[in-house]
Formats: sequence, C-alpha cells, structure tokens
Amino acid sequence: MFGQHIRDRGALRRRNRETLVQLLRENQTDLAVMGRPPRELDTISEPLAENPNVMVAPVTHRLAKAGRFDIQELRHDTFLQREAGSGTRLMMEEFLRGTCSRRSRSPPWAATKPSSRR
Repeated sequence: MFGQHIRDRGALRRRNRETLVQLLRENQTDLAVMGRPPRELDTISEPLAENPNVMVAPVTHRLAKAGRFDIQELRHDTFLQREAGSGTRLMMEEFLRGTCSRRSRSPPWAATKPSSRR
C-alpha cells in the first residue's frame, strides 16, 4: 500500500528535524519518520524500530577499552556533530547538558566553535 502511494506521489524526502517539525506544524506533510516525536506538537507516534544512539571512537582512543567510564572524562575531547536542527544533534546536546554540574547550564565544550575543516 505505502510503496504504491510513495511512487505515485514522489513524496519521499529527507529533511532534518527542525524542518520536519515546521512541515508538521504547517500541515505540509502527511507522515514523518523521526527519532523522537516532537513535544511541541500534538501528534501521535508509533515506533518503527529500536534505534539506539551510540558514541563511536577509534580503537586507539584512551577510553576505547575502558568499558564503563564517567562521561566527564570526555569533556576535553572533540566531538563531531550533526547540523543545527538535526534530531541526533538535539539528542546529543540534551545528553551532554544533563551530564554537567548543576552550576552550569551547558557543557564546557558547548561554547567551542565547530571546526571548518572537512
């Protein structure tokens, strides 16, 4: 059913979370596949699959074989992150904010500008 519908309308497009929320808000899309449903909108959602988010590092990273470690041990490391508006980036920012001390609202690395290297 969906396969035929998508072929007929050509409606399958990739967008970041910010854009998807805006399209849903403006009733410009029928369905969206997202990592998490938007809290700011009245929507219904149904899980399609389990989709864990993980940190990935080279096997040579100092904590690669540590098993468990305190996330604060990464506070001076460089993180590669998705573009602004991405659900993955939002999840990462929320996670990192939650790991900071109660004195600070944002992690120490939040003020760091992203590298312009590609």
